[in-house]
Amino acid sequence: MTVEFFDDLEDFFAAENRARRQADDLTQDWQKKLEKGDYFMKDSGYGFPIFGKVLKRHRTKNLQNYRLCECYSVAVPSGECGDVHVSTIGKKLSEDEFELYKSKNWNL
Repeated sequence: MTVEFFDDLEDFFAAENRARRQADDLTQDWQKKLEKGDYFMKDSGYGFPIFGKVLKRHRTKNLQNYRLCECYSVAVPSGECGDVHVSTIGKKLSEDEFELYKSKNWNL
């Protein structure tokens, strides 16, 4: 993990915009098409997967590749709500696949 420090708010927002544009550039077409009601799996970065359901697609230009999601994992089995950049999503799941992982307490 890399931590950045900023001397002022302008530098912070510039870095945030650069990072968002880089993530947008990595986004694949199938990821951009994820809509409300779609299910997915992504890597947590900590050795276990995260399973999610898209609740809302943001429509503003700067947030077009973000989705409001409910996400679950072995670390947070009850779920938590938050924004996910679609470039981090590794696989689209069917509802049946999602329910199978749920029945296994979010284990593969």
